[in-house]
Amino acid sequence: MGQYYKPIILKDNGKDIEAFVHPHTLDNGLKLMEHAYMGNSVPNSVVNYLKEHGAHKIVWAGDYAEARNGDEDNLYSQCPEGKELKTPKTERDWNIRFLINEDKKEYLDLERVVSLDAWTIHPLPLLTADGNGQGGGDYYGTDMDFVGSWAYDTISVSEKYPPIDYKRIEPLFLELGDITRGLAVVAKALERLPIDIADDEWFKKNILESVAKIDKVKEW
Repeated sequence: MGQYYKPIILKDNGKDIEAFVHPHTLDNGLKLMEHAYMGNSVPNSVVNYLKEHGAHKIVWAGDYAEARNGDEDNLYSQCPEGKELKTPKTERDWNIRFLINEDKKEYLDLERVVSLDAWTIHPLPLLTADGNGQGGGDYYGTDMDFVGSWAYDTISVSEKYPPIDYKRIEPLFLELGDITRGLAVVAKALERLPIDIADDEWFKKNILESVAKIDKVKEW
């Protein structure tokens, strides 16, 4: 079964809901990997909210996530309609460069986020996801240990570098299918290199031999 998500903005106590975004309201799917992309209106709306209202505790709550603080229901089920952001700002603010975890004193530079195709994964939904790995449409790929590591933490956004004592993290979020397709493209490109490049000893050792170890890459 597919798992549905809502990004939720919490009050300082980490329990009461200040606001939330319903992906359907923004014409997006509810599954995590249906809306967790750079430029998408769902993460954009949360980032813009943080810019306007300052640091808040954030969680991308899945409907399979366990209930917290002794509650019977998880946060996904507790979202009252009156708290939904009906008309959030959904355009990407290109001036916002840093996502900052004020509790852990960590930050992420959006300019250093990489992708193998046009669908670049936005790190905020994955970092703050609660319940990932329990349903279809969840994230399965590289750096799974980072997923959910910022859930319920106080997050801010900034155009300027964080304090010098904050640690930069660089999760690499790539789904398995993207990696396979990317390797296949690389393999095809290597076959079409000029012979004087492809026959270079350093190139053979460091590139061609590595690619050759990937099973079935050329079958794509």
